[in-house]
Amino acid sequence: MEVTLNSGMDTRLHLWSKLRRGIVFTEGVVRYVRTARIGATTFLDYWWSLRSLDEESAPYEVAILKCHKRAATRIYKGALKNGGIYIKFGQALATLNHVLPREFTEKLALLQDQVPKRGYKEVETLFLEDFGRTPLQIFKEFDLLPVAAASLAQVHTARTADGKKVAVKVQYMDLRDRFHGDMETIRIIVRGMDWVFGQRDRVRIFDEIKKNLKEELDFEKEARNSEKCQEGLRLLGYVYVPKVFWKYTSKRVLTMEYIEGVKPTDLEELERHNFNRKEVAHKVVETFNHQIFHTGFIHADPHPGNIFIRSDTKGQVQVVLLDHGLYTEVDTNTRVAFGKFWKNLILRNESGIQESCRDLGIKEYELFTMLLTGKVLKRHLSHQNVSSDISKEDVAQIKEYMSNNEDKFEDIFQSLPPATFLMFRNINIIRSINKHLGTPVNRFLLMARSAATGSETHSYAGIWLLWNTAIFDIRLRIWSFKMWLFVAYLKVLVALGRVPPEATQRIQQMQA
Repeated sequence: MEVTLNSGMDTRLHLWSKLRRGIVFTEGVVRYVRTARIGATTFLDYWWSLRSLDEESAPYEVAILKCHKRAATRIYKGALKNGGIYIKFGQALATLNHVLPREFTEKLALLQDQVPKRGYKEVETLFLEDFGRTPLQIFKEFDLLPVAAASLAQVHTARTADGKKVAVKVQYMDLRDRFHGDMETIRIIVRGMDWVFGQRDRVRIFDEIKKNLKEELDFEKEARNSEKCQEGLRLLGYVYVPKVFWKYTSKRVLTMEYIEGVKPTDLEELERHNFNRKEVAHKVVETFNHQIFHTGFIHADPHPGNIFIRSDTKGQVQVVLLDHGLYTEVDTNTRVAFGKFWKNLILRNESGIQESCRDLGIKEYELFTMLLTGKVLKRHLSHQNVSSDISKEDVAQIKEYMSNNEDKFEDIFQSLPPATFLMFRNINIIRSINKHLGTPVNRFLLMARSAATGSETHSYAGIWLLWNTAIFDIRLRIWSFKMWLFVAYLKVLVALGRVPPEATQRIQQMQA
C-alpha cells in the first residue's frame, strides 16, 4: 500500500521510531531480568522443597503439587507484567495439558481474560506509519475506545466512507520490535522447565509456537487465511467468514466486515434467540471436522470468542468464524492417515490401526488409541467385552499400565508431526464447546463419519458410499454404547478404590 507523508510528519515519525527502539530495548532488559528472576526463584523453590524427599513417597507428591502452584502463579503474574507476547505464549502453554502439570494449565488459562488495552494515541501513530493518515482521516467514523482487546491486538469499530460498519483490528506497536528478544528470553525459561520436569523436549514445542506467533503478527496473512478458510468450507453452506477490506488492511491493521452474533457457549443468549442447541453443536462440530479430515487447513484457535452463531437469510443457524491468525496446515498424507485411524478403529481393524499410526510416525499405537478413545485399554484387558466382569487381575493391570507408561505417553507426542499439535488443540476446544452445550450431539460419531469419507482416496458410486456410511454409523453407535458402559464400570471401580481415578479421567478427556 502506498503511503504519502509530508516532510515534517516524516521527520517526526523517524525520530519517534528511533526513540521507540530505545524504549523497547530498555523495557526488554527489564523483562529479561524479571523473567530470569522468576526462573531462578522457581528452580530454587523446587530444589529446596524436594531435595530430601523420595520421589515415590506421599510427602513428595504433596510438595511437588505445592511447587507447581507457586511456579504457575509466578509465571502468570510475570506474563501480565511483561505483556504482549508473554501473555500470548502463556495462553498457548495453557492448552498443553499433555505436557504441563494441571496446576500450570489451569492458572495460565486465566490469561485469556486479563489483557490490558492501549490508548488511541498509539493507534493513531501506527496508522500514520502504515497508511500516512490517522483513523479519523481514513474512516467516516472511528470509535476511539476499543471494543475488545487480545494479547496481540485490540479491535475498534468504524464506518467506511460509504457507511459500512467494520471491525478494525490494530496490532500493538511494540510487538514486532520486541519479538525476537522476548522469544529468546522465553526459550531460556522453556529449557529450564525441561531441566526441572525432566527432558521432554519442550523446546521443540516452543519452536512451533514461536513460528505460529510470528505468523500471527502478519495481518495480511491472516486476511488471506480467512479467504482460504471460506473457500475450503464453501460446500457446507452454513459457514460464514467476514469480508476483508483490503484497502484498509496492512501487516499491522486488519479491517473486516463487522459481524454481530452469539457465542456458542452463551446459553442464555442462544435461548433468547431461539437457537437450537443440537443444531448449533452439530454445525460447529461438522465445520471443524471438515477442516481436519477434508481440507487439512485447520483453524487452530476456535475458542468460543472466535465463533459466532447467527441466523442466515432463511432463518437457519449460521456459524461465523472469526480471528484467522493461527492456522495449521496438515499435509495430505497425515490428514488421510489420521482419518484412516478413526475409520479402522470403528471397524475394529487392528492391522489398519497399526498401519495408520505408523503413517503418523507413532509406534505405540495401542497407547495412542487409548489416549484418544480408551478402546485399546479395553483390549489391553485381555480382550474382554466391555460388559464383562473385570477381575482382580485386570484391575492390577490397569494400575500397573497407568503408572508405568508415562514416558511412552510423552514419546507419542514427540513422534507426532508438529502441525498435529494445533490440530489436537482444535479437537479439544470443540470437545469443550460441545460439552458446554450439554453434549447434544455425538461428537465422536460425527468425527468418525467425517474421517471415513475424508480418508477415502477413491471415487465410489453414490449408492455404494451411502451403504458404507450406513454400516459405519451402526458400528460406531454400538461401539460408543459399549465405551459408555466401560467408563461407567470404571467409575464404579474408582468409587470402590480398586482403580486409580486417572483411568477414567484420561479416557473421558478425549471422549466427551
